[in-house]
Amino acid sequence: GLSAYFESLVHESARGDALTLARHQTFIASRLLGGALALCVFPIYLVVGGKPSLLSAFAFLWLLSPIAIAIFLSRTGRFAAAHRVSAINFAGLVTYCAWLTGGLASALLPWLVAVPLEAGLSTDRRSVVWAVGAAAAGLVGLAVLGAAGDDPSPLGLPMSSAALAFLGASSAMAYAAGLVVTLQLVHRQSEYAIEASEERYRLLAENVNDMITLHDERGRVVFASQAARQLLGAAATAVLGEGLFEHVHVADRPAFLSALNRCRANNEPISVEFRLRCGGAAENACFAWVEMRCRPMPSSDGFEQSGVVAVTRDISQHKE
Repeated sequence: GLSAYFESLVHESARGDALTLARHQTFIASRLLGGALALCVFPIYLVVGGKPSLLSAFAFLWLLSPIAIAIFLSRTGRFAAAHRVSAINFAGLVTYCAWLTGGLASALLPWLVAVPLEAGLSTDRRSVVWAVGAAAAGLVGLAVLGAAGDDPSPLGLPMSSAALAFLGASSAMAYAAGLVVTLQLVHRQSEYAIEASEERYRLLAENVNDMITLHDERGRVVFASQAARQLLGAAATAVLGEGLFEHVHVADRPAFLSALNRCRANNEPISVEFRLRCGGAAENACFAWVEMRCRPMPSSDGFEQSGVVAVTRDISQHKE
C-alpha cells in the first residue's frame, strides 16, 4: 500500500517507462520519508536538549525542505532539475549543520561525501557535477569561516564529542548503504525492463511472416527470426553467419552485398530484390523472388552504426 501511494505521486510524464517510474518513485519516497523522520526527531530533541536556539530551530526547519523538493518532482516530472536542487539543498544543509557543530572539526562533515553519491542515482552527469561543486563549495565555505573566526560556539548537545563523532560517521555510513541498496533496486528494475522489452521484440519477430535478420558490419547474420523456416524451408540457425548469403542466387549476390554495404555506409534505408533458394541442394533447388528492406542499426552509444536490420518478404506472386 505504501509503495502504491508513492507510485501515485509520480508525474504522468514518467509513467510510460518502468525504469523512469522506479527512479521517480524512489526519489519521492526518500524525500518524503526523510522529512517525516525529521518531524519525528524534533520532539525527541526538545525533550532531551530543551528549548532550541534560533539557529538549531532553523536547521530543523531546513530538514523539512526535501518534502518541498519531492512535491516539485511530483508536480513537474523534471527529474534532473529535482536532483540538482536536492544536491544543492543537501550540501547547504550539511554545511550549515557542520558550521553549528564545530566547522571543519564537526562530526557531520562526512555527510558531504553522500551528496555526490546521491546525485549518482540521477544518471545525469550534470547533476553529479553540480553535486560535487556544491559539496566542494560547502567544504571551502567552512574553511573560510573557520579561518575568519566566524564559527559559532558549538551547540550544547547531551553527549560527548566522541559519541557525537561516532553518531555522525555511523549515520553517514548508514545513509550511504541506503543509497547503495537504492541503486541496486533501480538497477534490478532496469534489468527487468530490458528483459521485458527484449521479450516483446522477440515475440513480434517470431510472429510475423516476414523474415527479420540482423547483420554485422561484414554483412553476416547474427540474428534471424523464426520466419526463416517459412521462407527458406530451413531453421533460423541455418541462416546465421554466411548462411543467408549462401541461399542467395549466385547472380544476385553482388546486389545483396551492395545493398547491405550502401545501407550501412550511407546511413539510409535501402530496398533490393533478389532470388533466394527455398530448400534442397543448390543444384535442384527452387528459387523465390524476395524483397529485402534494410535499415541501419545504431550502436549502443547511439553515435556509430553497428550493423543493419533487414526485413525480407516473398514477392514471387507479385513478380509473376
